[in-house]
Amino acid sequence: MKRITKFALTIAVVLFASNVFAQSFGEVFNGANELAQAGQKVEAAAQFTQALKLAIAAGEEGDEVATQCKEIIPLLLNQAAGEKAKQNDIAGASEIYNQLKSFGEEFELAEVVEKANASLNQLKMIEGDNALNAKNYAEAVVLYNKVLEADPNNVNALSRIGMAESAAGNADKAVAAFTKAKALGYADADAQIGNVYTNQLKKAVNAKDYTAALKAAEKTIEVAPNNTAYMYGGIAAYNLKNYTKAINLLKNAEPNANVNYYLAQSYEKAGNKAQACAYYRKLTSDAKFGAFAKQKVAACK
Repeated sequence: MKRITKFALTIAVVLFASNVFAQSFGEVFNGANELAQAGQKVEAAAQFTQALKLAIAAGEEGDEVATQCKEIIPLLLNQAAGEKAKQNDIAGASEIYNQLKSFGEEFELAEVVEKANASLNQLKMIEGDNALNAKNYAEAVVLYNKVLEADPNNVNALSRIGMAESAAGNADKAVAAFTKAKALGYADADAQIGNVYTNQLKKAVNAKDYTAALKAAEKTIEVAPNNTAYMYGGIAAYNLKNYTKAINLLKNAEPNANVNYYLAQSYEKAGNKAQACAYYRKLTSDAKFGAFAKQKVAACK
């Protein structure tokens, strides 16, 4: 507040040799300064606005005070709104930023209006994040869409809509949001889309909907290949009796007992006995598949 104190001293000098009308805006200015010094930022801003109007009405004599008011008022309101935001009083902060926006519009201060709008949008993002973290996914999507109304190319809002829709089980909407974010440069878009399809894959496998599972696995592999997609996609293909596809997918999965079992079964059903036997041999010491694998290996001789 040092600068405000300096302004007050400057006005005191102006008042000394000024007329009664100048004294009027000077007194209001000094009163506003006292409020600011006492930490009453919003109240001070309101009184500085009164001083500004009086200074403008005074013409050239009030130019210096008017200029100072136009600098001080945004400073005070930004500080007051920031304090509210730190206390997680989003509504209070929004109210003050709206006051700042109205001030900028009234006095044709385009930069003030622009910054106030940007701050209001940031608060909407915070509200959206709070809703997302609280698992209020529908509410989060509404709030992020409000951000996009003001800033259609906001990548963070788009990506978080994708996260919220994915968590809510709305795969198509999630993919659409991530795809838009990708077009705007969101680096993790493919990985996020892959996660959406992987979740679909897991649900489909649990429901034994192998057609849906295979489709989800192939979509995942298309954008973000991962072990889950190769393994469960291969198992889905096996259950659909598409043994060639099952083999191609499972061979890209990280080796484990389940993968080796389905590879052995797929090769056997595809008529490749040598490869089937090779994978059955890998299972002979496995607790789950060992006894079965030994029988198969015995038949390989």
